[in-house]
Amino acid sequence: MFARAAAARLTPAALGSAAVAGGLLLSSQQREEAFCLATPPKQLFRPVTVTPSFRASHAIHENLVKPSAVAHYSVFAAHDNTGNSAERPLVQVNLKFGNKVNGHKGIVHGGVASLLFDDAFGFAYFSATAGPDAKDFLLGFTANLTVNYRAPLRENSEAVLKVWLEGIEGRKVKLRGRLQSEGGEVVYSEASALFIIDRSMKKISIVGLVEEK
Repeated sequence: MFARAAAARLTPAALGSAAVAGGLLLSSQQREEAFCLATPPKQLFRPVTVTPSFRASHAIHENLVKPSAVAHYSVFAAHDNTGNSAERPLVQVNLKFGNKVNGHKGIVHGGVASLLFDDAFGFAYFSATAGPDAKDFLLGFTANLTVNYRAPLRENSEAVLKVWLEGIEGRKVKLRGRLQSEGGEVVYSEASALFIIDRSMKKISIVGLVEEK
């Protein structure tokens, strides 16, 4: 359903070794993981959107995606559901924030970041549990979401949220994510999530929920 992506990569020298003011100094491995163009190539990722019926009551897609809040929200999913290597996130979300979702003056509220992580993890869960024909996924729910905040995310900023599949153990689906600046120089927050597949193992059709372009 959602893609494997060998993302375009920069050289480590492009990011340099100095810490960005107010941000997190990345190790060489972390910098390597960040080397993805903000808009992934079409042959590697596909855009995914929610349907109007699903959007109608959704916390983010109906209520927050607007110029003053989350001004831009684009989801891209890899062509298969591995997403295990550093340079191949399972899901990528491109974001632009407005100036009406703040906590402290001029800084996006941490709760908004948590909400966005949970939504992106949901897209990744769809992918990780998708059937062979990518038309359904296993019913499941967020059991745990942990967010570590690393640097202030300023209003009117552009950012990229990436999600990797850590593994599936029985009914447990483990994911991790990172909210960062477009080039990866600054990590705003990192998160991990545990999703639990419902005991019923019920398959849910993606028809009416998401559309892949």
